[in-house]
Amino acid sequence: MSILKVAIQKSGRLSEKSLSLIREAGINTSNGQRKLVSRSSNFPLEVLYLRDDDIPQYVTDKVADIGIVGENVVKEKMPEPWISLRKACDMKGIAYGSMTQNNNRWSQPKGGTPDGYLNGRRYWRPETVKTWILQTDEDLLRLYGKKEEE
Repeated sequence: MSILKVAIQKSGRLSEKSLSLIREAGINTSNGQRKLVSRSSNFPLEVLYLRDDDIPQYVTDKVADIGIVGENVVKEKMPEPWISLRKACDMKGIAYGSMTQNNNRWSQPKGGTPDGYLNGRRYWRPETVKTWILQTDEDLLRLYGKKEEE
């Protein structure tokens, strides 16, 4: 079983709130005093205790699967422009509407699996969108299933 790696602030405003969120989910972990990594005793999870400014890069580099930071850090430290579904559809030249909003996997980058979330919305990296744009409808249908009628 793979281990989920969550990056949180080692100190600061969100540190204790992040640990509380993890504990409220019933996951046991230490508080990270003088540790970089803490492994849960009852769930396949590791908590990485990092500087808040470093967390977005750890997630981007896939050292951590998830990072918990304030929105200000995300806006300041996002290493590349992330693309929304609406913008990706515009770039591919397809209408953003019922086909994409109804989670038809073939009509979304990576079959609808985002590279990240911000404020509850799905976003993709530019290279993911580029790959999707270059795929033909036949490729997408083969990968993600049948095309549903509008």
